[in-house]
Amino acid sequence: MAVAGAALLGGGMFLGFVSALVRRKQSEETGAAPAPSAGMPAPVAAPDPAYLRRVEELASAVVELQERVELGLVSAAAPPPEEMGERFEAVSLRIERLEKRVEELASETPPTGDVLEAVERMIADRIGGLDERLTDQVRSIDLLRNASEQTDLLLKKLICAVESLAEQAGEKAAPGQQDGPEGSAEAPGSQPDYPLA
Repeated sequence: MAVAGAALLGGGMFLGFVSALVRRKQSEETGAAPAPSAGMPAPVAAPDPAYLRRVEELASAVVELQERVELGLVSAAAPPPEEMGERFEAVSLRIERLEKRVEELASETPPTGDVLEAVERMIADRIGGLDERLTDQVRSIDLLRNASEQTDLLLKKLICAVESLAEQAGEKAAPGQQDGPEGSAEAPGSQPDYPLA
C-alpha cells in the first residue's frame, strides 16, 4: 500500500510539472508572460519542440502507470473472510498431515543407542580382523628373517669351506711343482680330509 501511495504522489507531482510546462508553452505561443509560480524558476529560453514532445509522452506514460496502479490496488484488495477461512483450514490440515508424517518417521527410525551399538560392533569386528591379519604378517616376517639369517650363516660356512679347499689345493700344487713328480710326499691312494660345514 505504501508503494502504491508513493507512486500516486510521484505521479501527481510529475503531472503538475508537466502541466506547468504546457501552460508555459501556451503562454509563449500567445505572447503573454506566464505567471511565475512559487516553486518554478523563471523561464530562460524557449523550450525545444522535441523536448516538449518527450515531456508529453512521459506525461501520458505516467497517466497510464497511475491507472494501472489503481487497477492493481483494486484487484489486490483483501479477499473476503470466507475465502480467508477456507485458506486457513487448508493450511492447518496440511500442517497436521506434515506433523503426522514427522511422527511416523520418528517412530520408524531406531533409537540412537541401538544405532551406536551396531556401529561399534561392526567396527570392533573389522578391527579384530585387521589385528589378526597384522599378527599373521608379523609372524611371517619373523619366519622370513630367521630363514634369511640361517641362509646367511650357511653361505658363510660354504664360502669358508671353498676358501679352505682352494688354499689346500694351492699348497699341494706348489710343492709338487718344486720337487717334481718324485718329490710328492703323499701316497697316491690317500685323500686329504677337508673340513665340511
